[in-house]
Amino acid sequence: MTVFERAFLDPLLVIECNFDGRLADFLPVFARKAGGLAALLNCRIGPPVDSPQSIVEVLRAAAVKPAARHIGALGLSRREILASETLVEAARAHLGAQQVGFCQADAATVADALRQAFKDKCPPLTPRRTMSEAVVAAAPLAFVALGVPAALLWACIRFHSIWPLAAPLLLAAAAAGVFLRAERREPVRERPEEGSDLAARKENRPGVVQNHFSSIAPLKIGPVRWVSLRAFMWLLDQIARVFFTKGKLGDIPSIHFAHWSVVDQGSSLIFVSNYGGTWESYLDDFIQKAANGLTGVWSHCQGFPASRWLVKRGARDERAFKQYARDTQAAEALWFTAYPGLTTRRINNNRAIVEALAGRSSEPPARWLARI
Repeated sequence: MTVFERAFLDPLLVIECNFDGRLADFLPVFARKAGGLAALLNCRIGPPVDSPQSIVEVLRAAAVKPAARHIGALGLSRREILASETLVEAARAHLGAQQVGFCQADAATVADALRQAFKDKCPPLTPRRTMSEAVVAAAPLAFVALGVPAALLWACIRFHSIWPLAAPLLLAAAAAGVFLRAERREPVRERPEEGSDLAARKENRPGVVQNHFSSIAPLKIGPVRWVSLRAFMWLLDQIARVFFTKGKLGDIPSIHFAHWSVVDQGSSLIFVSNYGGTWESYLDDFIQKAANGLTGVWSHCQGFPASRWLVKRGARDERAFKQYARDTQAAEALWFTAYPGLTTRRINNNRAIVEALAGRSSEPPARWLARI
């Protein structure tokens, strides 16, 4: 929960929730059990709330769906994550207790012994993503990447003309030229309104391996940037849904959740994220492993380091980018994590071990035993 206070917008309360299940099921439970929520919402401009039902109505009306998002432990509920951690710790203790007996055994023998010891203790395993869910997730991107070109090619053959294919290519080239011209003519970067250092002081809490990052920045104005931002975030969201489903965003393994949302009547961009490790290592990962995607979105914000060709430069200016991230960051007023001692790498590693113990893994015994 964060309150953004900036000169370019009225104070904005953001309640970020990463939850299991459907929004319709989550909101009534949240309204009943979140103490003080009614008093908090009555600080906003609008009719007062005085019951769980009125809280649900206010939250549903104000809900903003992320324009692009990433989930590090896709398909795993909180219950499954904690049950897997408990089981893996038990398996680790069992291996330690049997170390003398296992020291001369090969990997297959040890693996069979572990499966026998824990076959009745494995939690129920549900598919992280069903085939139908994968098909639905891939359909929009497949339509754009394959369906549209196929339709254009069919039109060329059907009408014995190259224009059905050439016309869209010419329009795309013209749109790219318009964007590049607008990009070059944008004003020189100015440092955004400096944020408080309170956010830095709330990082790296004792006993917690996760941190939270929340940022807001004003968007650049104009129809070119309006279209390019929404098109790029749509593409980024589709790529994340189809390809980045194994715990990594690109090559970044530390992100639990990441959301981009356009708010304040389309004038500002919010980025919120839960991640493992330090703030410095988190941004270093972005710079080294995902600079194109980061620049492609954040270059639409005022004050971001200058970009070229939408995804070039920008975040690669390390010093300017880190200063920009800190200036646009706000400290959370309240933050809760359901598993403070777990990183995304450990969560996904635990899942692989549990699948192996349940006999549902194709990994060689030596490999999944090394995970333990």
